[in-house]
Amino acid sequence: MAVRSQIPYRMTEEVVRWRFELQLRSSKDWWIAFTNPTAGPWKRLMGRNNAGLEGEVYRFPRDDDRPDVVAVCDARKIVMIVEAKDTAPRLGATDQVRKSSEVVTSLTTALAALGSHPFWGSRSKYNVVAGLLWGRPFPDEAIDVASLFALYRKQLRDVPLVGFETRQKADGNLSIEEFAEKTPRPGASSLLV
Repeated sequence: MAVRSQIPYRMTEEVVRWRFELQLRSSKDWWIAFTNPTAGPWKRLMGRNNAGLEGEVYRFPRDDDRPDVVAVCDARKIVMIVEAKDTAPRLGATDQVRKSSEVVTSLTTALAALGSHPFWGSRSKYNVVAGLLWGRPFPDEAIDVASLFALYRKQLRDVPLVGFETRQKADGNLSIEEFAEKTPRPGASSLLV
């Protein structure tokens, strides 16, 4: 799915995240449990009960670090905790790797404790995947995705990693490329299919 801009824009973290969220929303299997917008209900992680009704399952403390997106795929029993930055180098900065890894670890623990929650329930046993999301404005060169994964692998030893690149095309359209940790090349992952 391509998103076309009629006005000039910069590849900011918000643009990167919004395009990724559009990809998730266009999927029949994925839904967004939490997004960290610049304004809005930024503290609530939502869940769904068996009837499809939504309710709050977790509230981030005001000063705590939060992920950028938490997405759920009930069909594949996956919870994906995503950290986003406007560029891959910013996502790979030492302090960012530490912070993002701590967020994944602490939120995984918090969500695993919600087995009896009516809006989370069996999701407490789902596999957790750490998602790395970055932007690549046109005509920037491709980045070394394997090196980015290696930085996070040191911190997140037991959590699968997947990468997503919001790529700007020459015509201004934005697309999402997926990268799998084992084969870090575009299209190697099919998580969002």
